[in-house]
Amino acid sequence: MPSLAAIPPLSPPSDLNPAQRRALTAAAVVAHLAGAWGLLQLEAVQEALAPAAPLLVQWVAPAAPVPQPPPPPPPPAPRPKVQPKAAPVLAAAPAPTPQTAPSFVVPEPPPQPVRNRPKRRSRPAHRRRPPLWPRLRHRPAP
Repeated sequence: MPSLAAIPPLSPPSDLNPAQRRALTAAAVVAHLAGAWGLLQLEAVQEALAPAAPLLVQWVAPAAPVPQPPPPPPPPAPRPKVQPKAAPVLAAAPAPTPQTAPSFVVPEPPPQPVRNRPKRRSRPAHRRRPPLWPRLRHRPAP
């Protein structure tokens, strides 16, 4: 198998720099597009391409169809009117209610006189109670 160094390059390096190569490529593309446009202007070419016209890509998409709103729902079926039931007819007079004896009522106690007690003095806010447990850090060291 020959080494890669023995295979000659596919094309010899050109004397064009990258900017010139890009300009030459762009000119070739523009020339091909101008030639295609010129051919499409001929009536014979237009007639030959007319059968293939549906196969050409359309660059502008057709407008999306407007969706039809759903038809309104049918009105609800009428409900039959329900006649209220008639109150039952009482054939006999109601039974008499038994009389109850008067209940024992306690009279209200007489009002108590109001005593004025002296107000209790509150403890000043700055005085604090000593804690209920001894603080360990204040214990003298043995």
